[in-house]
Amino acid sequence: MSTNDYITMIMYDIPINNNKDRKDYVNFRKTLLKKGYYQLQESIYICKFSYKSTIISHQLEMKKLAPKDSNVRMLVLTKNQFNSMHIIAGEKTFFESILSEERKIIEL
Repeated sequence: MSTNDYITMIMYDIPINNNKDRKDYVNFRKTLLKKGYYQLQESIYICKFSYKSTIISHQLEMKKLAPKDSNVRMLVLTKNQFNSMHIIAGEKTFFESILSEERKIIEL
């Protein structure tokens, strides 16, 4: 990874009260996976981007896709900030390890 790489973290809480809500939730999650996101924890997904301009357009796309009654956040971290995350309990996930390494796995 170059020093310009960024890790985006999407965190969400999407209420599911009916079939339409469930469909919106499934669509949102499937889109995250199609865009190259990996599940870090329940309702927390991470992805690597090389350019900040790509992140800005991606934020706009996610804003349009997020279900109306949901609570969705995007946090943008540099590679160094991501790698300095402390694990209090548990272990580093497989995808967390890959994103921390120097090799590229996805380019958006």
